[in-house]
Amino acid sequence: MEPGDPEKHKRVASPRPGHADLAGALKYNFPEARYVLERASARESAARVAVGAIAKLFLRELGIEVLSHVLAVGKATLGSTEVPWEKLQELSASPEQVFVVTAVPDEKKGERLIILHTLGDQALQEVLSKLGETDLPALWKPRPDQFRKIETMPYLGTGKLDLRRVKELGNELA
Repeated sequence: MEPGDPEKHKRVASPRPGHADLAGALKYNFPEARYVLERASARESAARVAVGAIAKLFLRELGIEVLSHVLAVGKATLGSTEVPWEKLQELSASPEQVFVVTAVPDEKKGERLIILHTLGDQALQEVLSKLGETDLPALWKPRPDQFRKIETMPYLGTGKLDLRRVKELGNELA
């Protein structure tokens, strides 16, 4: 680190809740989180997302399409790491998300999570079956009684999910 105001260079031994400090310090094997603070800041992330979106538009003009997918979350992995390009295109064309998680009041625990979804009964059963086959810890797997059907996802005029309405729906269906 460069010399300067010592207040700006204090040791950061405790990661901040809700930030990527701990993950960054572990990933890069740093003894503290100071070195990853700006790498994990919302301001820095917003700039990267904006530049990436502009780059994707530029590449599209050149006939190049950019798509991505997750291969693994922890020890849970796709059965095959080969995902056909056509499948990625099909998934990226899906106009609407089908799940959203929200917290609702719970007398015993204070609050609990439920999953609002727009799937039909058969499609939900397929999702639950596939989820049951994963090696995710039981604590990470939602139970069937946590799912609540809604007709459509609530969106704002900007196209973003209306989280206030999600919360209202969750409370109504809990």
